[in-house]
Amino acid sequence: MMKKMPLLLLVVALSAIAGLAQPAPGTSASPAESKAAVRPAKSGIVLPPEKKQPVRLPLFAKPPVIDGKLDDEVWKQAVVLKDFYQVQPGDNIAPSKPTEVMLGYDSKFLYIAFHCYDEPSKVRAGYAKFDVQDPPLNLALNEVPSLQGAGALSHLGIQVASTDDVLAKRQQWIDAGLITRDEMQTECCYARQDKSWVRDPDGNGWEVFVVLVDNLRATPPCSCTMPECASSASSP
Repeated sequence: MMKKMPLLLLVVALSAIAGLAQPAPGTSASPAESKAAVRPAKSGIVLPPEKKQPVRLPLFAKPPVIDGKLDDEVWKQAVVLKDFYQVQPGDNIAPSKPTEVMLGYDSKFLYIAFHCYDEPSKVRAGYAKFDVQDPPLNLALNEVPSLQGAGALSHLGIQVASTDDVLAKRQQWIDAGLITRDEMQTECCYARQDKSWVRDPDGNGWEVFVVLVDNLRATPPCSCTMPECASSASSP
């Protein structure tokens, strides 16, 4: 009798589990409710008709000329992607400026071109300025054909809100024993600025500046204006 008890207990345990697995009376789900339970939620994004079909890249009969221009006849055959979302600054909002991406391929390469639109008055030959919001950062690049090699760091700077802030920072430098040089109402980098210059112990030129008028039509070539800086790099 004792040898049969484990088997008897196992049968009782299985019966109890099967009973718990049975649905309660009157609570069985209808077929429609069962389908609704497994039906995936619909996305809130509604695609326009032109985006519902896969993008098919065209085969170029000849490769485009890679020269930074998009006036080559072959680019007219490219597929064009647009209507992008902007995520910085903002979060999936309409972009502040439109961008188009053109795609095509040939037997050897995939070709990708970008058409980035901006206000014509802000498009400058040989000059590019990037304003990053977070963290706040300005990066300016100048084309200097006479400069040999890969390029050089011209100078660094601190942008402030007013001329009073420029003068306050200059006074801090003077109190620290540094030699300063002022440039007030100066025009460079397509802006009118008040600024003061100093050189750090490593020899780098620093400016503290405020932009008084931005987006000027034309200004003299950008330069840190300090003799030592001008000798190491002719333009920032």
